Amino acid sequence: RLRRAASLSASTRPPSASPRDQEAASAAPSARRASSVSRLARARTSTAAAALTTGLLPVQRDACLADRKADRLGVRQAVLPADGIEHRVAEATDKTTVFYAVDVVPSEPDGKAWRVMRRYNDFSNLADRLGHRCRCLQEAPFPGKSFFSMGDSQIEERRAALQSWLCRVLSEDPRPEEWAPQLYGFFHAGRPPTGRFP
Repeated sequence: RLRRAASLSASTRPPSASPRDQEAASAAPSARRASSVSRLARARTSTAAAALTTGLLPVQRDACLADRKADRLGVRQAVLPADGIEHRVAEATDKTTVFYAVDVVPSEPDGKAWRVMRRYNDFSNLADRLGHRCRCLQEAPFPGKSFFSMGDSQIEERRAALQSWLCRVLSEDPRPEEWAPQLYGFFHAGRPPTGRFP
């Protein structure tokens, strides 16, 4: 009877695993952990790419954009010639507005200079967009607004002051990155398509 019970117990015992099966079983947890790490790395890479695309990493992206804007400025010098002053009368209001020619010299050696016409208010708006510090540049402060009609000598003084101020802005080193789009608009808006003087 005891011999029969031992035989019955041996027949119901699960078969022992082979060495190959034991090795595969021990390797399974490591494989699962490696797969989890791989999925996590892919998820992090995907998240970083999405963040860069949607602007969640503004420091790197804005730095690249600022560099491209600075490269697009392409201005080495700007001159306000004394003979470039125009008095334009508005037909609707019969009001006279003074325009100053701005001759822009490109930074490219073989580039062609161009001319744009700007009012005093255009210069003032540019100074506002560049920031308060820009109105108080050393040796070239921005000329103040006049509330009375100006004679020719006063207009000439303003032209010379605007010339000095604009040259000082362009020579600022290092030039703040946020100035690039403002200066680009000032020098390029209304630019003749051919790059020649009108």
